[in-house]
Amino acid sequence: MALASNASGQSTRVGSSAFRRVPPLAPRAGAPASRCSNRVERARRVVFRQKVDSDAARLRGRAAHLARAASSDDATPPAAAEQRAAGWCDEDTSECDASASWDEDPAIDLEMSPAEDDAPDAWWVSLMNEGLDSDPAWTLVAFFICDLGSAMVLFALYTVAQVNVDADFVLAYALAKGPLRAPRLALDAVVAADMTRRWPQLARVRVTSLIDAGTDALARFKRFVDAKVGGRSDAEEGVTGGTAAVETGARESSRSDAKQSAGAKLAAEARSLTDKYGLAYMAAKNIIGPVTMVIFYVALKSGIDVQALLERALGSAATEGGAAAAAGAAAGRVCLSSFTSTALFPWVVLGAGALGPVLGRAARGLKSGELSKAE
Repeated sequence: MALASNASGQSTRVGSSAFRRVPPLAPRAGAPASRCSNRVERARRVVFRQKVDSDAARLRGRAAHLARAASSDDATPPAAAEQRAAGWCDEDTSECDASASWDEDPAIDLEMSPAEDDAPDAWWVSLMNEGLDSDPAWTLVAFFICDLGSAMVLFALYTVAQVNVDADFVLAYALAKGPLRAPRLALDAVVAADMTRRWPQLARVRVTSLIDAGTDALARFKRFVDAKVGGRSDAEEGVTGGTAAVETGARESSRSDAKQSAGAKLAAEARSLTDKYGLAYMAAKNIIGPVTMVIFYVALKSGIDVQALLERALGSAATEGGAAAAAGAAAGRVCLSSFTSTALFPWVVLGAGALGPVLGRAARGLKSGELSKAE
């Protein structure tokens, strides 16, 4: 159990009541401070130190209470007076913390969560969140522009340099991107959790706005396609008709529903992970994907039949990358550019956060101009 405090304002929040933030004592610019202001600042420092000492004493009381609970065989909940004496009760409320009961684990309340870190947002977090809050759809468009643009620039450079990519590299890329995407979800979550613990600021980027914007765009596009294709299909069915056509349509709809349900399940799981870990989940995917591909490439170069192993482990899903070995030089350079463009992910994210609001303002300006002309 660690106790970390900083008199400059960066303090640790433990549980629901301890270590409340006191605004940092920033030096005033301009005229020199008077004696009165110096006394006020010294008094504030004294009050802050007293608050830290009080919270430390409460934390020591909780630790002693936990030690007694662990060494005792009595499973009955402690009395309210004992909880209050152990420091489990808030000073400004009349109720005690529910985690002080003996049948629950109070130690979980002492763990420091990255989401509870009171440090101010970094400049790049503010940049991304401003774009995601104001123009999530256009920020998503900007993300695709920056991502595809970086890959296309690299592809042009590889084409000019006449870089040759062997078939093993293309096959490793196809295997890493195709059949292992769903089984890799748990590994992505583990790496994202570790990155969130190391860099808590990553979890503050509200990446779920991108997913919601993409989901809404796909839903609108699907409704548009259904409206266009649905009328034509109804007319054709009225002309041809028949029981065989109805049965064929039912089988196709059942297969499509099964595929959509599996895809929807993966999408929901990915969205929950993104909502929990923020940008750390996207960063983890951009780390694990290339690492997996490099492992496959080294294994293929060593003479290991990776595709056969994946077919035994995953079944027919691993045959998606089978035709990739016969890809041409252009396809190999595309795979290489997509692989190396993952190193540009931080700049892609920053570019999307800066470009998204610009595209949104431009779109609103064009729309308002068209409305003014129509009037």
